[in-house]
Amino acid sequence: MFEHTVPSDWFPRCAIFDCDGILLDSETVWNDVQRELFARWSVPFTEEVEHRLTGLAAADVAQELALLSYEAQNGQKPDTASAEYAEHHEHVMKDLLTTEHEVISSGVDLIEGAQKFLGFLSEHMPVAVASNSTANILTLKMESYGYAPLVRTWVSSNDVP
Repeated sequence: MFEHTVPSDWFPRCAIFDCDGILLDSETVWNDVQRELFARWSVPFTEEVEHRLTGLAAADVAQELALLSYEAQNGQKPDTASAEYAEHHEHVMKDLLTTEHEVISSGVDLIEGAQKFLGFLSEHMPVAVASNSTANILTLKMESYGYAPLVRTWVSSNDVP
C-alpha cells in the first residue's frame, strides 16, 4: 500500500495547472475541431486516430493531418523534405490554428469552481498554467475567460522544446 512520506508541516509554495479539461471544458471542443479539420481535408477521423492524437499539441496534430491528407490527395506518402509538402503542411497548420481560434473565441465553458479556486489559491501562493496549447491560443484562453489576473504566468507548447 502507499506509504505517506510528506512531512506533516509541508505546504506547497506554488501551484501549476493544466488548462484544457481543468480550467476550461475545451477538450470536447478540441475534439470537434479535429473532426471538422479531418473531414475538411478528406481524412477519416477514426477511433485509432482520435486516440493517437489525444493530448497532443496543435503542431503535432497538424503534422499528422498533413501527412494523412497529403497521402489521401496524392495516393502516396509525402517526401517530407520537399517544398511541395512544406507548403501543404503550412496550409494545414494555418487552417488548424484559424479554426481553433474561431472555436475558442466563440465560447467555451469554464470548469465549474475552477476560477473561484484559482482566485482563492492565488491569494496564498504563486499560481501558473502550463498547456499544450500554442502561445496565441493559450493567451486567448487566459485573457478571454478571466484566468489571466489570477495567475502569475502561463507556459505554452511554444515555450518549451
